[in-house]
Amino acid sequence: MLDRRWNAANGPRHRWNARLVRYADDFVVLARYIGEPIQRFLNDLFEGELGLKLSQEKTRIIQLGQKGASLDFLGYTFRFGTSKLWPGQPYWQLHPSAKSQKRFRETIRNFLSKGNKVPPHDLLPTLNRKLCGWENYFRLGQPSVAFGKMDYYVTHRTWRHLRRRSQRKCHSFGKTGLHRALSNAGLFRLSQWRSRQRLVNT
Repeated sequence: MLDRRWNAANGPRHRWNARLVRYADDFVVLARYIGEPIQRFLNDLFEGELGLKLSQEKTRIIQLGQKGASLDFLGYTFRFGTSKLWPGQPYWQLHPSAKSQKRFRETIRNFLSKGNKVPPHDLLPTLNRKLCGWENYFRLGQPSVAFGKMDYYVTHRTWRHLRRRSQRKCHSFGKTGLHRALSNAGLFRLSQWRSRQRLVNT
């Protein structure tokens, strides 16, 4: 009903050139100016016709053109950034939001907790499936920084878990290094997403 009313001949889409982006019960309104008419339309529709109440915590007006302004939607953070190639030229950035990164770290921490009973030979394949799924969702935009930080977190969490589960005294990785050793063992690397993307594109 929301989409139908929004895009009707007398709806905000045609009256004020306002676009509606919606997924399930989350939505964003995009317009040059969101004034009292659009806000009144939403309040009348939700609280009047639908008998619903807009979340005051999630509902806010953002001027994305302002410095430092950003929008979190569907796990991503959207904002304007400044290009290094073209100084002074703003461009659209999107990357995993801080909340999404925190939630995934909690997922990894819970999976690699003391109560994990996954057999050692199934540990990395199961962990890799989680990492691959996260990459597939968040590979749009500029995820490199978030992917690099997540790789670091996963590597050290995995090493701590394996050291805790091992019945033998742990030895140093020497020149190989922790990251290289786990990569050689088959741990999925989010930071290699560009090379995988090139392989898919070719």
